[in-house]
Amino acid sequence: MSTSNTTTVEDVERFDTDELIHFLQTKNFGLKKKEYKIFRRERVNGRQFLHLTREKLLADPYKFPGGPTEDLANLIIELNKQSRFNHKNSLILLSFKAFIFVVTKAIF
Repeated sequence: MSTSNTTTVEDVERFDTDELIHFLQTKNFGLKKKEYKIFRRERVNGRQFLHLTREKLLADPYKFPGGPTEDLANLIIELNKQSRFNHKNSLILLSFKAFIFVVTKAIF
C-alpha cells in the first residue's frame, strides 16, 4: 500500500480481502460488521471491488443499505477515474516518445 495519505487505484487493485476491509473501515461509510462479513464470505479483493456497481451492492449477495452503498459506489467511481486518467497519460507519453524517435531518425 502507498505510504502517502492518498490510496491510489493501483494500491486498491493489490488489496486482498482483509486489506480492502481495513481500507474501507478508514472511510467511515457506516458499514456494519455484517457488511464486512459479506465481503469476506464472497472473498472480494481490491480488483473485484473496483468492478462493483451501485446496483450490484444493492442486490444479492450484498444487499447493502442505500447510504453506505452510495458512498461505496462514489469511491469506486473516483478510484476508477484515476485508472483511466493514468492510462490516458501513459498513452500520451508513449505517443510522444514514438514521435521523438521518428523525428530523431529523420534528422540524423
